Amino acid sequence: MVRASEFTPPLEEKLVRELDRLDWLRAKAAESWKGAEVALTGDGPDRASALFLLRPEGWMADFARLSWDAGQAAGSVAGERAAREAEVLRLERTAAKDRLREVAKEANELRREVKRLERAAAEPGRLEQAGAARHRDLLAETEAERLHERAELEGRVAELQAEVKRQAAALQKARAERAAALALAEEGRPAAGWAKGGIGLARALDSVTAAAARVIPEAEAVPGAVAPTLPPGVRPDSADAVDKVLEHRGPKHIVVDGYNVGLALAAGKAADVRARLDPVLARMRTVARPPRSVTVVYDSSREGSRVSGIGGVVVTFAPPGTSADDVIVRLAAVAGTVVISNDREVRERATRAGALALWSEALVAWSRRRR
Repeated sequence: MVRASEFTPPLEEKLVRELDRLDWLRAKAAESWKGAEVALTGDGPDRASALFLLRPEGWMADFARLSWDAGQAAGSVAGERAAREAEVLRLERTAAKDRLREVAKEANELRREVKRLERAAAEPGRLEQAGAARHRDLLAETEAERLHERAELEGRVAELQAEVKRQAAALQKARAERAAALALAEEGRPAAGWAKGGIGLARALDSVTAAAARVIPEAEAVPGAVAPTLPPGVRPDSADAVDKVLEHRGPKHIVVDGYNVGLALAAGKAADVRARLDPVLARMRTVARPPRSVTVVYDSSREGSRVSGIGGVVVTFAPPGTSADDVIVRLAAVAGTVVISNDREVRERATRAGALALWSEALVAWSRRRR
């Protein structure tokens, strides 16, 4: 099972929404996770993931319980650990201050002894005068040592005070995170009468998805445009989808999100990505009967705004200051167009403009099947 820590927060949020919305995507994820059925009998994060994907009867109550337990435990442990560390630092700072007071007391006692000996040195007697001189030397040596030790102790006290402040801030942050975790777990707890039956659950999920979806500008909609569709049972991420596009009655124009699709084929430098993608698009244009116009769009480049690719493929670079996404959406407004991209926002905007949208995986699978 893929862990959430492998994704950035925005990508993780998009993935969860897609999994929640698409039955076939959840089935695909569960099929790739061989231990999903076993995880249902356990407890902890793996069980929560298995419940979310497989969704057996009554799964939502168990899923909410696991979310509540995990959030409460994580917040409690972080808060207690930060509190213990802050207390240790406070005790160490107090001990350093006590030692500093002892050093000052010893220095005062030596000063009093020197004054006594100096008074004795004023009286006749060579031995007492010599003793006073020795004590003065000892005092000077001791004063130098004490000054050095005092400087070190004062520096340590300053460091401890700064550390106490840092730990206090960390403790406050841990408490805030714990409160947020408890609030999140409370939000996930099913209320009485919530989502009764499959219809209620479906309506609730539709509401959440609609609230989280990006609002596409109305200006991108093409009035009266009817997007081409795939036959029932053909998924937009399958090689069969590309075959349907290339059939006699398929769309006449194909627009490809260049770097998005090229990186799905294989990672590498920009020039290498384009070099690998060109022959795939040329073969797709050759196979189509009758031939289709194929345009691949890349982000801006010093190579020019529009160049000719191999096999009659048109290669377009977005002008400076314009994204490839905007160029693709403008091309999608032409009737009978299919757009290929893994960018969900590009697919949604292209569909709204009247185009059929396929995933990059569809073209990747098609190219590998025909090698």
